[in-house]
Amino acid sequence: MTPEQAQMAEDLRREAEGLLDRWYPGTGVTVDWTGDAYLLQVARGYRLAAPIWVRPERLGTMEALIALRGELVRAAWRLATPERSPVG
Repeated sequence: MTPEQAQMAEDLRREAEGLLDRWYPGTGVTVDWTGDAYLLQVARGYRLAAPIWVRPERLGTMEALIALRGELVRAAWRLATPERSPVG
């Protein structure tokens, strides 16, 4: 990982956690560089959301950043919402 990629991963993590701290305190985010894309993992308690893959070129527009924020909030919402079991 280059220093630029490491800095971008840290910037993504900080922004994601800052966003989620406002809506879903206690939700954590980790960001890893896979060589082709950033992997964002949203976690709450012992639960882990589906991975969010972000290619570097996707971070270049405001629309892409808004879409990413939406994905992060949806992932945190799914983790914060209790699962309902079917009534039999």
